[in-house]
Amino acid sequence: MEEILLDQTPDAPPGGSAPAPDGQDEQQTNQRLEKDFLTLTSEFPGRFKELADLPKEVVEKAKAENLSLFDSYLRYRHRQAQMAAAEQKRRAQAAERSAGSLSGDNRPQKTELDLFEQAFYQALR
Repeated sequence: MEEILLDQTPDAPPGGSAPAPDGQDEQQTNQRLEKDFLTLTSEFPGRFKELADLPKEVVEKAKAENLSLFDSYLRYRHRQAQMAAAEQKRRAQAAERSAGSLSGDNRPQKTELDLFEQAFYQALR
């Protein structure tokens, strides 16, 4: 019976490891990212001065998934907005469950502006 090795393809080197990407692939990726950066800066003028100004996660995702920087950045912003909305919802739910002030004084605190307005209108009378 013939033994089948699942982690090796006929063209793969022994040991199952894939060949390391050569410098040319990395150079092509960097050139693509530079072009993508120009597109991104045209869509978001003044937001980024250089590639290093982008969040590291955006650049890594663009490289790993072969996405444009613009697409990767929009996905990043969408995730950030979703996380902020979830946090806001969590805080609103926590506030609803809250017992309120423990001091026993349920009246709203007066601010300096409220006191000023009250004095102003009394002076007008």
